[in-house]
Amino acid sequence: MQTNTELLNLLHANNGPFLTLLIKRPSEPASVNQAKLTFKNLLKMAATMMSKSFPNANWENYQSRFAEYQDNNDFWLSGTGKTIALIGNEHQVFTYHSNREFDDHVSISHRPNILPIINDELEFNYLVLALNHDSFILYRGDQHHLMPINLPADAPDTLTKALGEEIDGKSVNVTARGHEPSFGAFHGHNEKSAEVQKDKVNYYQQVADYVLTNFAQYDQRKVILFGLPENQTIFKQVAKSGLIDDKLHLDLSPAKTDFYEVEKQVLALMPKWFEDIVANLKQDCNQATSKQLMLDDPYDIVDPVMNHQVEQLIIRADSSARGLLLDDGNLITNTPEADQNNLLNDLAIFTILRGGRVITLPADQMPTQSSAAAILRYAKNRV
Repeated sequence: MQTNTELLNLLHANNGPFLTLLIKRPSEPASVNQAKLTFKNLLKMAATMMSKSFPNANWENYQSRFAEYQDNNDFWLSGTGKTIALIGNEHQVFTYHSNREFDDHVSISHRPNILPIINDELEFNYLVLALNHDSFILYRGDQHHLMPINLPADAPDTLTKALGEEIDGKSVNVTARGHEPSFGAFHGHNEKSAEVQKDKVNYYQQVADYVLTNFAQYDQRKVILFGLPENQTIFKQVAKSGLIDDKLHLDLSPAKTDFYEVEKQVLALMPKWFEDIVANLKQDCNQATSKQLMLDDPYDIVDPVMNHQVEQLIIRADSSARGLLLDDGNLITNTPEADQNNLLNDLAIFTILRGGRVITLPADQMPTQSSAAAILRYAKNRV
């Protein structure tokens, strides 16, 4: 579980303070005007907050930078998810689409407020293999998007291309397939015959070898199967690969399913993927506790974070702790800026910059009663 490059770019952005806006994404063109009005009102609130918290900041530059999105209809209607997040300073703005639904929100902070988007920026890259009897289409995806892969001409993307004269089930007829919007269909006779079954096994073996060797093995990318259960069973038997995801799969026929429906079905699996992360994290926490590698006080976590000891930071959603953590590791708690700063956000940023992982969980899924917990790489008193 790694962190996306876009988030790392945000963390390396300098020259705060940073403005964060969270707005519900319009679900249809008719609701865009309401989103624009909300955006405008949040900017007005931000101006007041900036003048009080950071009076030396040049608000006009922030206003100019963020207002570029005000009347951009394409921006409001593009992307996926339920919430749009804009985080930036007077020089640049980063935009994100969260799969979670947040209330409209505005905040000003010394550093970028990454806690609302951190779960959506966890890196999950995978392949989707849409598998028919006689053909396949391959996709590359992440938490938010799915894209078809344009395969080279020599790819075994149809049974006839793969087996040629070696086809035993001569009565099998393959229809031409369309491009992204639709998949081809299989029409044949004697589909249950031994010859046709043998062709399918031989074909799936070629598909497995091709997809795993050329697309999955290099970066150990998981493969999500999209096909009828009986086809998936045969494919798994011939592929014999741990890269095929056992928990994430779509037991549907890809035939005549357009690209947008494929993307919708695949992205609907992402909550299951996150549930699996949480389940594995609970096991990691239990093991860390038994080895005395678990901390559950935000202020006790500061030094381990700065010393590269934190492997995993877990933060309770919608929580905060007073304090401002400086780049040199000093913790400030007795200034007005420290009073309004969320130390948990600082801990998250420094953990990521030091190669650790960060996740936010609701209170009922937290491993401790604290607002934050950390799994250490090694014991705190190690020299």
